[in-house]
Amino acid sequence: QPDIVLSSRDHVLFYAHTRVLNGAFSSIPASSPVPIPESSDCVNILLHTIYNLPAEQYNYPLPPLFDAIQKMSRYGIDPKAIVVPSNALYRLLTLHVPYQPLFVYAVAGYFGLENLAVQTSGHLLTIELESISEELAELMGTSYYRRLFLLH
Repeated sequence: QPDIVLSSRDHVLFYAHTRVLNGAFSSIPASSPVPIPESSDCVNILLHTIYNLPAEQYNYPLPPLFDAIQKMSRYGIDPKAIVVPSNALYRLLTLHVPYQPLFVYAVAGYFGLENLAVQTSGHLLTIELESISEELAELMGTSYYRRLFLLH
């Protein structure tokens, strides 16, 4: 049975298990509902990731997925440890690879998600390097940009 209620900033309630959250979050307040200063989409993605539940039915675009990964450190969650091939969030990200490979690769580079970068790289062979925006190049970082350059 769920024993804790989380409330997103847009007032959506999420029922969870303290034992599961304690394994993922660095600290959980004793009061309930626990206010979480994130959107309901972000909280939903975080919880699906922590519980490793499929979330394909929500059809999230990449920006909310990226946002949720960015917020993980706020809660003591290491993206490198949880966004792995066996995790639901990883699978969500790979659904975007055929359509937005460069952005997925940049996200992988930003968080150092090696497996995701390798899986995505095969879809980048047709990318024109000069078409990469400065923003995306900065997001992926110099190491991953160099690897992309060497791929071509």
